[in-house]
Amino acid sequence: MKMRIPTVVVMAACVACGGKVDATGEQADGTGGTTANGGSGGSDPIGGSGGSAGIGGTAGIGGSAGIGGTAGIGVTSGASAAGAGGTVSSLCPLVVLGGDTFNASDGAASYDGPVAVPTPTGFVLGYWRGAEDGEAQNVRLEISDLGIQSKQTIMPMSHCSGGSRSNGVGAAWSESLGAGLMAVSTASCSPSDQPRMHVSNFDRHGAPIAEIEYELPSDVLLNPVKSVAAPQGSDYFWLAAMAGTEPFLYRFDGVAVQQDPPPQEIHQGTGTASFAQVAADATTLALLTDSDASGGMLYCSLLQASGYTVSLEMPPSSTSSLWTWNERAAVVSVVGASLDWIVFDGEGGIGGTLDAGPYGAVDIVRWGEQLVTVGAKPGSISLFRIPGVDGATEIGPAELSMTTPIDGYEGTRVAVTAARDSVVVAWLASTGVLPAGVSPGGYVVLGCGPS
Repeated sequence: MKMRIPTVVVMAACVACGGKVDATGEQADGTGGTTANGGSGGSDPIGGSGGSAGIGGTAGIGGSAGIGGTAGIGVTSGASAAGAGGTVSSLCPLVVLGGDTFNASDGAASYDGPVAVPTPTGFVLGYWRGAEDGEAQNVRLEISDLGIQSKQTIMPMSHCSGGSRSNGVGAAWSESLGAGLMAVSTASCSPSDQPRMHVSNFDRHGAPIAEIEYELPSDVLLNPVKSVAAPQGSDYFWLAAMAGTEPFLYRFDGVAVQQDPPPQEIHQGTGTASFAQVAADATTLALLTDSDASGGMLYCSLLQASGYTVSLEMPPSSTSSLWTWNERAAVVSVVGASLDWIVFDGEGGIGGTLDAGPYGAVDIVRWGEQLVTVGAKPGSISLFRIPGVDGATEIGPAELSMTTPIDGYEGTRVAVTAARDSVVVAWLASTGVLPAGVSPGGYVVLGCGPS
């Protein structure tokens, strides 16, 4: 089976592997997978037809996935966050509930990620590890709401004799499916080889349900954060990826990429881009990318189930993150030495600036009635919170909640997620090669302490 896609993204598919999900999200039967041959690009899409795979799916939110909507909005400036030493005022004081470092490798290796997703009983953290000898693995770790590790899953990928190099890692959890999806894109091992993408479904423990490894005739790049999303109440996943200088949106039914309709080019011809992100809830699909048009800018489009689309242009940035809920979206992006944030919907928006930078990585998530944003820089991670996003009160102001020093941290990889009473911040120390015996990163779990 081959998937039908535009010639810009000449990614090949394969027959899906087995695996079923029961009502609790547990693995019901075996795993397995195959690799399809890639093929070269041409004037026609890669042909073929086929059904769904893994855990199956149906149609999603209707409408075009293109940037440029039917309504522009006005933005109101919000209060800026304090620098180091800022207060938490109306927000609960945060305390550390738990945390740990990731296991060190027995040999020199490079790493990519991390990803962090909530499950019904805790969280699953993941990252990619590529050894100097060509061995590559996906590593997933199950932790509780208090940060206690309970299971680690290591999935081997194809051996790469020329040395493995990652092109990005993404993951999301589907509440309705009771399963997650993790995608790892890798570069070719040698001039005679092809890039690959390993896609796997996993249960709430991080254990595999189904997996496929696709061969790609050209590199497909995943953003460090928000490259995979699972709409609430759906039975599919979205994956945002770069093919050359164009951002595309794919839909996965389980581990099988949907072929009809084909993936959509997010830009619809509006300049060239360097990254693509996606976020989704039950009624809204949010897309974030950049463009070199008009001197450079950041684009966010908000597609609602009614077919109504809202678009927003922001100052250019290639380091950003996205979240969506209740037909509104939040974007945080690195601009100069600060983080700009904005929350917007079809009626307008409010934004502000988070100080204490400059930052090399950023991520954002909603936690109850507040947004949690993390900004990474060499040696530390700062966490900010923006209250009032439930619509019951006025949004903001944003406030610095804590800054955590981390020895040996380059400040280029960080992820945040939240569920129930816990916020999880995960990081990788470096995307370069680390020697044997050196932990590649770690995580901390935060919660509300006594007022």
